[in-house]
Amino acid sequence: MTTKVFVDTSAFYALSSERDASHTRARDTYEHAKRLQALLVTSSYVVLETISLLQKRHGIAMAERFGDSVAGGVDVVWIDAGQHHMAWKLWKEQRQRGLSLVDCSSFAVMRDVGIRHVFAFDRQFEDAGFVPFSPSADRVAERWAGYRVGRRKS
Repeated sequence: MTTKVFVDTSAFYALSSERDASHTRARDTYEHAKRLQALLVTSSYVVLETISLLQKRHGIAMAERFGDSVAGGVDVVWIDAGQHHMAWKLWKEQRQRGLSLVDCSSFAVMRDVGIRHVFAFDRQFEDAGFVPFSPSADRVAERWAGYRVGRRKS
C-alpha cells in the first residue's frame, strides 16, 4: 500500500529556500519519501500560497521555478466549492490567529482524500490530528513495532 503524504507550504518553502532553518530536514524528508515511493499530494491553495511566499521573499524567478517543478512531482488537488466552504466553516469555528484558511483547506482535502500523514513544519496539522511524516518518526515507529504490550517480540 502506497503511503500518501500531504505537502504543506512550510515544507515546500523549506525545500526551496536554503536560508530556511528547516531546509536540511526538508531535504532529508523529501528523500525519505522518494525512497518509500510515497505519493505526495498538495492543494491548489498550497501551491498558490507557496508561490506568493517565494516571490515575496526570494523573487519571481524562484517562485516560477517552484511553480514549474511542482507539477512534475506532486499530485495537486484543485480546491472545489465544497472544500472551500468546509475550510471557511472550520476557520470561522476555530478562530485561532495562527490557523490560516489555507491550513483549513488542507485539512478538508486531507479528510476528503483520506490522507493521515503530513510533510509540514508547523504544529497546526498535529493539533488537528494528522501524523507528521519524517524519517525520524518512521524510525521511532519501526523501533516500537517490535514491542507488544510491554514485551519485546522474540
